[in-house]
Amino acid sequence: MTNVVEGTLVYVCIQTPTTKYQSTDKEFKVGIVVDEDTADAWDEQFPKQSAKAAKTAEFKDLYKIDPVFPSEKKQYIINLKKPAQYKDGNPLPEQYTPKVLVPVDGGKYEDVTQTVLPANGSKGKVSYEVTSNDYGTFARLKNVLVTDMIEYKKASTDAAADFGGSTVAKGEEDFSEAPAKPVAAKKTTRRAAEEESEPDSPF
Repeated sequence: MTNVVEGTLVYVCIQTPTTKYQSTDKEFKVGIVVDEDTADAWDEQFPKQSAKAAKTAEFKDLYKIDPVFPSEKKQYIINLKKPAQYKDGNPLPEQYTPKVLVPVDGGKYEDVTQTVLPANGSKGKVSYEVTSNDYGTFARLKNVLVTDMIEYKKASTDAAADFGGSTVAKGEEDFSEAPAKPVAAKKTTRRAAEEESEPDSPF
């Protein structure tokens, strides 16, 4: 039977793996907010990989969403990870990397790993495998099923977006409509020109 934990997703770093703490190595990572009972059961099974506790008053500053359990003093976050490369530094083949899935009709699931970024606050389930070694028992990230998707939209890096448009790439004008012929400027008096140039905005 597959091991699964369910809750509210935060920091789903699967499309692009993140850098490990104090390392240059990359890893896939997902955080999932769970209730206290689930966190307690998790800590019993994985004492060296315990759930993180965040004060409810500080949760929104940390995760940019409202507390999942607002009446509780603390919010509990289980972090699941998987290395994005082998020990020799070579990246994992695509077939071994975690996937982000969404349910579709007929009990099937669609792989949206490279097309949709789940934002903090999305709901879902995370599957994991249990491994043991001389250091203890650990859970390793497998896949993510998003049952209630909030899509994350990256901020535009196009300078023209500040003005409600987009920058034309070099060569793109080859496929644009021909510009309209310039209209000859009408002659006007100095006073009329000054009135037309007055801004409508107060600043």
